[in-house]
Amino acid sequence: MKNRGLISLRGSTLSEVLVTMVLSGIVLLALYDGFDIAGKALRRTALESKGDVLAGHCALEIMMMQSDSLCKTGNMLVFFSCGKPCDTLIFGDDEVLQRKGGRNTVLFAEYSGYSVSQKIDSLCIKIYDSRQCIMKLEYGLRRIR
Repeated sequence: MKNRGLISLRGSTLSEVLVTMVLSGIVLLALYDGFDIAGKALRRTALESKGDVLAGHCALEIMMMQSDSLCKTGNMLVFFSCGKPCDTLIFGDDEVLQRKGGRNTVLFAEYSGYSVSQKIDSLCIKIYDSRQCIMKLEYGLRRIR
């Protein structure tokens, strides 16, 4: 008989293809789980750093709500309530501290500057977030009617 130009090709059996598909699925599943774990860790880190800023913001907001006047002395702001000093905000070289009852607490670990209005009734603090971008936080004393 004559061979009519048929080319012989080597092929895979069905069981070899099935084993390859199962192993590929296991590898892809492990990769997806790895990416999911890494993403969760990154989100947790980002939330923790934002949590620090949020905690400082809440503490300063409470200080402003409980105070009726401010007095600026050097690098400090003293908060008064009913004519008595109740809190002190200290602007250090790179952090903002709250002094209450002789104890210092860090409100903002890094800040780029602050300003107090002419009437000393509002405060603006510029802080760095976790991506080193500047955030501007503004506060005002409550109005007594």
